[in-house]
Amino acid sequence: MNSNDETNLLPNVLPLFVILSVVILIISCVFVVKEGQRSMLLRLGELVQNADGETIVYSPGLHFKYPFIEKVVTINSRLQTFQTPTLSVLTSEQKFVNVDYFVKWKVSNFNNFYLRTSNNTINAENLLEKKVNDSIRTAFGNQTIQSIIAGERANIMARVV
Repeated sequence: MNSNDETNLLPNVLPLFVILSVVILIISCVFVVKEGQRSMLLRLGELVQNADGETIVYSPGLHFKYPFIEKVVTINSRLQTFQTPTLSVLTSEQKFVNVDYFVKWKVSNFNNFYLRTSNNTINAENLLEKKVNDSIRTAFGNQTIQSIIAGERANIMARVV
């Protein structure tokens, strides 16, 4: 192969390289938010906010971003459920009662969810579990076994929530 062949190859490769670069740039500018999700953008590690200082939350659909500068953070906005192991609770009579429960939850404030849990569902469930466990212990701790068994459970759970 002589040097003449190598120079002829350059004009053929250059347009392909430019076209490929433009396609990659266009693809990196577009993002899709699916149904049941919400998204926010991180620009250089900070949440993107509007003129009022509120974080912009993108609903389902096709959206655009600055390539390589902004990163998409997607959060599940559907109703979620987690179940905990049986909780042993002490009543006012100093007797133990085993309580089984589950929690249904949904993200309502996407900005706070991201900032407090780093968009980690396990962190959110751990925080919820601690809060609900404390509420259950307080509510059941003020009751006797008789009132718990006699059907006051609905009243107790209303105090927990």
